[in-house]
Amino acid sequence: QERMRPDAQELVAYLRREGVELKVMSGDAPRTVEAVARAAGFSDPTTVAGTELPEEGAALADAAARHAVFARVTPEQKRDLVATLVARGHHVAMVGDGVNDVPAMKAASLAVAVGTGAQIARGVADIVLVQDDFRAIPAGIVEGRRILANLRRVAKLFVVKSAFAATLILTVGLAGVEYPLLPRHISFAALLTVGIPATALALAPSTGRPPGTAFLRDLARFSVPGGVVSALAVLAAYFGTRGLPGRSVEEARTVAVVVLVLTGLYLVSLLEDEAMQRSHVRSAGVVALMVSLLTLLVLAFAATPVRDFFALQPLGGVEVALSLLGAVFAVGALGLLGFRAPLLARRLLRGLSARPAA
Repeated sequence: QERMRPDAQELVAYLRREGVELKVMSGDAPRTVEAVARAAGFSDPTTVAGTELPEEGAALADAAARHAVFARVTPEQKRDLVATLVARGHHVAMVGDGVNDVPAMKAASLAVAVGTGAQIARGVADIVLVQDDFRAIPAGIVEGRRILANLRRVAKLFVVKSAFAATLILTVGLAGVEYPLLPRHISFAALLTVGIPATALALAPSTGRPPGTAFLRDLARFSVPGGVVSALAVLAAYFGTRGLPGRSVEEARTVAVVVLVLTGLYLVSLLEDEAMQRSHVRSAGVVALMVSLLTLLVLAFAATPVRDFFALQPLGGVEVALSLLGAVFAVGALGLLGFRAPLLARRLLRGLSARPAA
């Protein structure tokens, strides 16, 4: 009998757990293909022969969707089966090794070839398993999902900054009043809310399936409200400070910078919350990142050379209170827009509420 790959059953079980529907298409005899499918872990290895398949149209599409094991199929039938699944909106990956698999591989959304397969199969493939080890597929799925999730989060972070700048241009710029931030203020805030967090987000672990929402829609749903609310909070803090007696433009701009940083850190925590695992290690990493960024903010005000370089003023009690009020305004506005509180905050509140009364 043929020798089954040692990782075949493991790969079939993994793909089924991940919601992938598996099908077998072979030119071999039906009994042979049925035996292989049963050994690989197919619960229903009932085989449909190529001579029983409809030639085209809706009947072929129904057969491709309804059955999982096909035998004595020609290269053209393999191609047609894959093409009908793609036409119905499925993302189809075709694994092949020979010339007979090439038409179906070209019709698939993703073509995977084994390293010992025919040269033409490797030539049309999107992925080649160089060492013929199918265990590389789960590892590739995990790594691809991590890259995709981190790319989504980092993109949101940068688009928030763009939405923030656009809102200020459309408000302060058109109104003709003084700008609430200097260029060095924006650089300082971007370092703490974009530069350092983007590096952490890009390298962070991430598990689970990607969201079903389209990338641009998901990006706009987070970034546009986040940038607009950040800008409104900065404007409210700036003009609120300017309205107090004896407060200078420099002090108002300093309060605006603090509000911008605090709001940006809250948005970073929301991004981390999207991929946070239910583990202490993951939570500890998020807490460490937030604490580190807040510590850098405090140290920037404590170190006179750094504070002078970024044109920041020492904060008194009133300025600190205004900064916190501006950040609370931003958090509340985001909550009204449907942004859920970060998981860490919810855990903290549950922990405090669960404590017995003294």
